Formats: sequence, structure tokens, C-alpha cells
Amino acid sequence: MRCDYVTSGSGRQVHYRTAGTGPVLVMLHPSPQNSEALIPALQVFSSVCTCIAFDLPGYGLSDGLLSDEPEIADYATAILDAVGALGIDKFFIYGAATGAIVAIEIAKQWPDRVHMALIDSYGHMTDAQRKDVLDGYMPDVTARRDGGHLFTYWDMCKHLFDMFPWHSGKAADRIAMDVPPADVIHAVFLRYLQAGEGYRRAYLPAMHKEKRSHFDGLKVPTTLMRWADSVVLNLTDAMIARTLPECVSVLEAGPGFDARMAVQRDALSAFINAHQVPEHIEIEVQVPDPLDGFQRCYIDAGDMRLHGAKNMSGSGNLIVFLHGAGASYQQMIEHAQPYIGKRPVLLLDLFGHGSSIAQDDTNLGDLTCYTTALKDMFMDADEANIEIVGVGLGGAIALVLGREPAVSKVTVIDPISLTQEEKKIHCERLPSLAPAYDGTHLARAWSMVKDKALFWPWFDYRASAKLGMDANLSPRHLHSQVEDILRLSSAWRDVAELELMLDWNELIGGVSKQCQIEITITESHPCPERVEALPVKIIRQR
Repeated sequence: MRCDYVTSGSGRQVHYRTAGTGPVLVMLHPSPQNSEALIPALQVFSSVCTCIAFDLPGYGLSDGLLSDEPEIADYATAILDAVGALGIDKFFIYGAATGAIVAIEIAKQWPDRVHMALIDSYGHMTDAQRKDVLDGYMPDVTARRDGGHLFTYWDMCKHLFDMFPWHSGKAADRIAMDVPPADVIHAVFLRYLQAGEGYRRAYLPAMHKEKRSHFDGLKVPTTLMRWADSVVLNLTDAMIARTLPECVSVLEAGPGFDARMAVQRDALSAFINAHQVPEHIEIEVQVPDPLDGFQRCYIDAGDMRLHGAKNMSGSGNLIVFLHGAGASYQQMIEHAQPYIGKRPVLLLDLFGHGSSIAQDDTNLGDLTCYTTALKDMFMDADEANIEIVGVGLGGAIALVLGREPAVSKVTVIDPISLTQEEKKIHCERLPSLAPAYDGTHLARAWSMVKDKALFWPWFDYRASAKLGMDANLSPRHLHSQVEDILRLSSAWRDVAELELMLDWNELIGGVSKQCQIEITITESHPCPERVEALPVKIIRQR
């Protein structure tokens, strides 16, 4: 499976996952999730076709729509634009829940582009049912200083597996399935976090299309999935009870995900064979470089790919920005912004951070797991043509890469030099952020991030530990940092310990003499006097 971006004619970036070969199947996810939720289905369908699972606009990593109150037709148009930008003329389409509603809209509006539609997790809801469901179904998740909004997200995600609608207390609404492990709930929770405060934008108009009339005007061959384990089985049955268009046939499947997917895969395969649908011919997509902002991208790094953002306008050496432990490239934008249009700039999410997915056997607590792949990525040149700016763990990686001939300069921002005893104490105080059913890992993450803005060390609440500088306690600022940390989940502690145990003197001593080293100390550094003892050029920002 491969992740990438396509830029539509409107200039919006649309993120997608792809796998398989053969005719194209466009796949659309439920809201407020993203294409990650479709990975199991993608793995099944990719045995018979080229699967392209998009993040709907405003979800996952796709840019949002400009309208404050977009309609389902707007999402359909945006997806069709993205499909066209990939050079795809005709395709199959699969949609689940909100994705099903958008898929139907595409099939109705552009029937000449769609071979066949597969509709999953969809049904008919009366106006009274809809009113009852929506009463409390989409709560406010505006970021709060106390972090309470995280528990609103967690409440939604945990009870998705318990009842439909998730906020019901009625015995009749309980779902006959086990609640999955906490890490599965956490994965769904992270997808909800990515949708953010505007998570209702497609969700709400989709809810209003959960009715038989949305099929009106449909002419494309279509299957409607009736699955024994579906949480909306009663709604699907209500749809089937109303006369369906002649082009719609019902697929039946017993319990279990495998049964549900196999029935749809077989229907898709049968159509491909019966109509001799040709395979998709790959077309190279040209992505324009922005003039005043960043283009998100993926960069190959050995057997893995790193997510990030770039702007290659300007001249001179490329500057690469690497964030610290538990962060993402987003937290380096402020440092990179002054160079836009003047120098080529690349910001990266380190492995396991942000949207860079680490392989299952990757040890994120080992510095070499980061440096080895980055050497392969950047160090082919024989002459110095790269500058690297890093914070924390990113600074350590930059110093290791400074041993390579391709690196001309390394800048480390705000390193924190600790004694051996301090390192031990800091590591002991690191909380576990392993997902917990009761969501307490969320409270631990939020409290730690907020306290870091107020105290140093963050776990020392004495008057002498209070920082003598203004603290940014904006809920959205705190939220962005907590979200980055929570993406590491159980691995966060290993990564945090790696950063705490860094030996800055040793790292600096290993850098090539041909590479220039600078240490930048910002006003927010909690103990600048310790850094000034390091044997390199020190620059204090004012």
C-alpha cells in the first residue's frame, strides 16, 4: 500500500492510499474518519483491482472545501476532480456510510464515468428517526484549556462499538459485538482528531441523505450490501422494504468482516470479467510547487516513506527541518517560514511521528532507525549541498548526518543538557501513554504538555521551578502538541527517553570538520546557561 497526494484543478491537495492492479476502484470512507479506516477493505479489493482510497475533503490529510456549509454534491465534485487529476477516465466506486452517499451522488451526476457502484453501510431513516439520532450525536469538540474536549472525542469513539447511535442508552440500540482493545479505539480516536472541530461538515449533510430518495435518478449498476453484523442493518432493511431502482441489487452476507468483503469482492470481480473491463494505465501526475506556502508530500526513505511538506522555490542549498520527539513537521513551520521563496525548504515527519508510518519492527527508541534511512535519502551527493535544522531528537539526527559530506551546516535549536542524575529522574517521571479504556492516557498527555509551558522540569511544582516567561496556553496550541504525542501511543515513552538521554557533547564531537555547527537558543529555553557551555557557536534569539 502506498500513500500520496494529488492536486486537483482547484489547487486543493487530496490525500489517498492505493494498492493492487487492474481496473480502478475509487473508495470513500465513513465520516468523520479517513481512508485509513478502509485499509482492511482495500486489502481485500486490491486482489482484483487498483484501489484508490481517498480522504474526503477536510478529513484525514485532504484540504477542506472553501464553503462553510458544503453539500454532498460539493464532495462529489471534489472527488471527481481528484480522480481526473490522476488521469482516470472510468472507474468502479465503493462507499461506506458517508462514503456511500458521496458515491451515489457521483454515480448519479456522472454515470458515464462509473462502471458500477458498491454501496455499504447505508439505509433509510425516517425524519423522526433522524431527529432522534441527531439529538446529541455530534457534540461540540472545540479545544478547551482543561483538555475536556479529548474525552468528548473518546466518548464518541469508545461507544461506536457499543451502540447505535453511540450516545443512546436504550437497550434496543445496543450492538451485539465485543468492545475492541483500547488501542483499536485509540486508532479511531486519532482519525476523529484529524477531522477536528469541523468534523460535522460532511457528516451532517450525509445524515440528511440517509433516505430512499437519494437513490432517485440512479442508473448505474449498483449493489447494496446487507450484512448481518451491520450496525445499521435495520436502516438497510428499511431501504430494501421500499422499492429500489431497477439498477440496484442487494448483496447478502452473514456475520463477520470477511464475509461482508468477500461478497462485494466477488460481485466486483464478476462484473469485471463479464464486461471485460480494461486495466488502468498509469499516468504521471505533475504537482505544481506553491509560491507562498507548503506542498505536503511523501519522500522515499529506504523501504519506508516519510511524510512532510516542501517548497522548492528560491535558490541555494536545500534546508531540511527535523522536529523533536513526539512532535511533527507542523511544529517546525514557524522556524521554516522565513525561508519560503528564498531557499528550497523541506520539513519532515520522523518515522512513527505525524503522518510518517513506521514499520511494525521499527525500534523508535533507537537513534539509528532515524539516521540510517535519512542517510539513504539525502547523502548520495559527494559535495556539501544540504543544511539541516533540528529540535531535540531532530537536532541529534542532524548532528549524526553532519558526518556526511553532503551536509554543509547543522543548526540545533534549544538543546537541553542534563546531568546523568537529571536524565534518570526525567525518564522515571515520564507517564505511560498506552491507550486505556477509561481514556486516562489523554489526561496524562494534556497535563504534561500544559505543565511544560509553566514549569521546568515540568513535573516540579515548586515556586523555584516556575518559568519566568509568558506561557502559550491557547487550547488549540496545546491540542496540536498533545495530538502529535498521542500519535506515538505506547511508543511515546521510548522516544521521549531517547531524546532525554542524548549526549550533546558526544554528538557535536562526531560532526565532520567541514560541517558548520550552530546552536540557537530561543527565549523559551528553560535553562540557556547550560547550553552555552557546549563547544560550538551559540546564537541567542531575541
